[in-house]
Order: sequence, then structure tokens, then C-alpha cells
Amino acid sequence: MTHGIDTDFTLHQLGRKRLLDTMLAASFRSAGVKRIVTNNERDFMVLGGFEIVNFR
Repeated sequence: MTHGIDTDFTLHQLGRKRLLDTMLAASFRSAGVKRIVTNNERDFMVLGGFEIVNFR
């Protein structure tokens, strides 16, 4: 069975925003970033592996 990219996104519930958040987190992790300051901590808490600091 083959999967198209759209099918894989639906299968794993990866919307465009979640995909971009995941790619950003992967870039941060590979650059050695351990702490993220954000206004929306839920975007990164789900990914794990970072200390999340709320900017508010």
C-alpha cells in the first residue's frame, strides 16, 4: 500500500501548522536549543524535549 503525502498528513493528523512546528522544533533541537520563549507554549509542549518559557 502506498501513501501520498496528503494521506500521510491525514493519517498522522499533521496539519500544515503542526508540520511547520515540528520542522521548527527539529531545527532547534539539531542546533542545540534547549529553551524556547513563546507566547503559545502549547505549540511546543506537545513536542517535548524543551524547557518552555511563557513570554506573557
